[in-house]
Amino acid sequence: GVRQGAGTSQNFVTRRLAKLPILFKINVRSQNFYQLATMVRSFWDADYVRDPQDLGLYRQENGRLVPLELPVQPSESQDKP
Repeated sequence: GVRQGAGTSQNFVTRRLAKLPILFKINVRSQNFYQLATMVRSFWDADYVRDPQDLGLYRQENGRLVPLELPVQPSESQDKP
């Protein structure tokens, strides 16, 4: 059936959906719960996702976003294991 939150009542749409012979089994897995929660929240709140330019990951060049080449390891640690 169709489940709704406490204190709600069924309307025309939910009554019709409840009559459909469809079974949804959904299993969601994630290695990083924070990234999963951020992605899900961004579905209905687009402002929650930050602009990559504000984070310093991209720069604008000729009207296009170009990724910055950020070093993975600081140069002073090149000789160290």
